Amino acid sequence: MNYYKLRINVELVGKRDVLPVWEYDVDLPNAEGQLSDTALPEFEPVFSNLYITKVTDIIDDGYAIGGEGFIIGDRVKDLFSGYKLGTHKFYKLDAYSFDKKEKIEEEKYYWLQIISTNFEDHVNYKQSDFYLFDDFEEEKIKDLSIKNAHQLKKEIGLTTNTDNVVMFSKLTLKDSFENLDLFYMKDLHDNIFNYPIVSERLKNHIEERKIVAFEFKKVNINYEKK
Repeated sequence: MNYYKLRINVELVGKRDVLPVWEYDVDLPNAEGQLSDTALPEFEPVFSNLYITKVTDIIDDGYAIGGEGFIIGDRVKDLFSGYKLGTHKFYKLDAYSFDKKEKIEEEKYYWLQIISTNFEDHVNYKQSDFYLFDDFEEEKIKDLSIKNAHQLKKEIGLTTNTDNVVMFSKLTLKDSFENLDLFYMKDLHDNIFNYPIVSERLKNHIEERKIVAFEFKKVNINYEKK
């Protein structure tokens, strides 16, 4: 099974034109910006109205909503719902055309919140390679000899409040990982920029459905299937 980083093709999608601060209080304790990528909320989030430039399967949120995820239409939601996703939740949004300020009825939109997967216990460390990277200097510092989950968590913890990042050049996941089709690893990167990961089978289905709003880049992640 091959895996790919997933990101929005910003040149093809509609965009949130503006965050409507004239009608939405961003300082609410349950505001959309309070969502995170580490856990589902214990509160019911209140979302702002979504004023968009055009109707597309995916909308570029412009980082108005907290955490990791995507604004997706019904077609993408139905497709993703048929696959094995990591911890996640869909929230319905109200969308309006920015120019006419009319509610959009032909497409329903949702925020797909993606929670970082606890991956450390599911790594085959003998078949994986890690290194320490300086994010500011944009250069490799040293290879890391990591043999277990405790050691990986310790190395990641040592990068707190530094410019350093633990990265992998090869990551092998054990069968216990459950062969997820969409997941996110907050603290482990293969590059400076970190994105959700999709399986090849989900990638292929996205392409078969001609959903062109996503871009893919292969990552060196392997899955050990029993």
